[in-house]
Amino acid sequence: MAAGRRPVAVVDLGGVLAPAGTGNPFVIRPAYPGAAAFTHLLGKRFRIVIQTKRVTNCGDLPRLIRIMEHWLKVNKIKYDEIWTKMGKPLADVFIDDKAVRCFPEKPGLGYKQALLAVKEMTGE
Repeated sequence: MAAGRRPVAVVDLGGVLAPAGTGNPFVIRPAYPGAAAFTHLLGKRFRIVIQTKRVTNCGDLPRLIRIMEHWLKVNKIKYDEIWTKMGKPLADVFIDDKAVRCFPEKPGLGYKQALLAVKEMTGE
């Protein structure tokens, strides 16, 4: 991390701050209890970037951004940016309900552990 730069935490909207999507990108379910407090605590140390896959298939990005900004405000979610570009933003930390950690350089935490975690997440 560069000196003087606040670290960045990317937080997924669906599955982390609220239940996953409804199939309609313009409908955001109610925030999970504790989501606002979580982002306020996180925001004390990190710059928060909200990411969601719904920006890739909404068909009307300006409308989606307005809906998301309103939802974030109503639910008192702290954030610094909504990620609207394709691909993954640069970050120090990713907080996502579908993430699996993998550390091949550390004994016991490598590919075998990652495959076990994927199996557990997918119910296989």
